[in-house]
Amino acid sequence: MTGPIEGGGAVALGVGLVTLWANAAVGIVGNEENDLNMWFNAVPLLALVGTIVARFHARGMALATTLAAIAQIIVGVIIQLSGDFAWVFTVTGTVGGLLSAWLFRQAARA
Repeated sequence: MTGPIEGGGAVALGVGLVTLWANAAVGIVGNEENDLNMWFNAVPLLALVGTIVARFHARGMALATTLAAIAQIIVGVIIQLSGDFAWVFTVTGTVGGLLSAWLFRQAARA
């Protein structure tokens, strides 16, 4: 049986990999050569750096994934202001990040 720390890690890893894969394969905004897509690559990188800084402790990972979810919203606003549409990925990434953060918070309480 897995606990919340494994669940949080699985969700965060899954959302990050799907984002990077979709962005590399076809691009989230336009095609894969659109420079705006680099904003989406920054979000999983932010979560990874935050997780390393937190030394893989649940409380710090909860903060890292919460910040990544906030960054995902900011990226969505930037893309929208540029005249493009990417709210499906923005909402998916934000919900995944917040779910992961919640699971990490549950693990930190245990």
